[in-house]
Amino acid sequence: MICPSCQSPNARRWISCQDRLRNKPLDHHAYYRCLTCGLTFLHPQTTSQSYDQHYDAQYLSHVAERPRVPSDTARRLRLMQERERAWEQNPSFFSRLFRRTGFFRHTPFKMLGHGKRLLDVGSGAGTFLLTQQHLGWNVSGLEPSQSMVEQSRSWGLDVRQGFSIAEQWKEPTFDVVVLNQVFEHLTDPRQILRDARQALTQGGILYLNMPTNQSVVAQVFRSFWFNLDAPRHNLLFSPSTLRTLLQEEGFEVLDLYTASSTKGWTGSIEYFLRDALHVPLVDGRLRRHHLLNLLLKPLVRLLDWIGYGDNLHVIAKTEL
Repeated sequence: MICPSCQSPNARRWISCQDRLRNKPLDHHAYYRCLTCGLTFLHPQTTSQSYDQHYDAQYLSHVAERPRVPSDTARRLRLMQERERAWEQNPSFFSRLFRRTGFFRHTPFKMLGHGKRLLDVGSGAGTFLLTQQHLGWNVSGLEPSQSMVEQSRSWGLDVRQGFSIAEQWKEPTFDVVVLNQVFEHLTDPRQILRDARQALTQGGILYLNMPTNQSVVAQVFRSFWFNLDAPRHNLLFSPSTLRTLLQEEGFEVLDLYTASSTKGWTGSIEYFLRDALHVPLVDGRLRRHHLLNLLLKPLVRLLDWIGYGDNLHVIAKTEL
């Protein structure tokens, strides 16, 4: 068993699981934890050859109609301006407090772009790009799905098909590179980081957002953890493992935190009731249950505050 990050052969089985999102009880998979670097990885991995087998239009953020971009109300503009101030080199005390709020942590780049260039890797239907374009960013996207690329282009977006940044942009081009819920799907994490670093301008920012199995919900529910999402998620990082990897690939980590939703818990409870206790449930019913989500919010906020939520966010910059 070779670790896809450090190439160590020393790994131990973490869990066996199935494709619960598609409810395939006979579709067995296994995750292993590298004893050298700590990375948890799927073996065998899901590769581009089996892409269509596991990814359908619904999974790929399919949107039939162009999404409506929110109007620029005074409140939205104030929040975006405060995000800008929070990014300053020496932010005020209030701006430092703002960086601790969910408004900033869930969407740290929802602010006016002033013409800066942003690349979204794994851009799906292009909804994030449309929002950022409306905010004044010069946006580009990279997406492996042909149907998603065609849809994004129909909205006037610069989206290219593929998953290799280096094949499309060979010079430093972007101020920000975003991999939003994408890094966990990759098979070679080091190569994408090297490509991103090459595509970023000096001091450019890399933003990653992914599930982490060091979270409490992952440890409690294990193979029933909603954000495990086998076999689509190849890689699962702990905060320390990801920090080490970024530093080895020439990035300075500016911020690393968890900012999660209640869906990790409601989805896990649903999977456990349905597959372990065989309770007949309508798919997604518990995930959409308003009262249950409301009751779980304080727990999710507490776990994020102590760093054990299940959605890991990392903001890093290229080292000068």
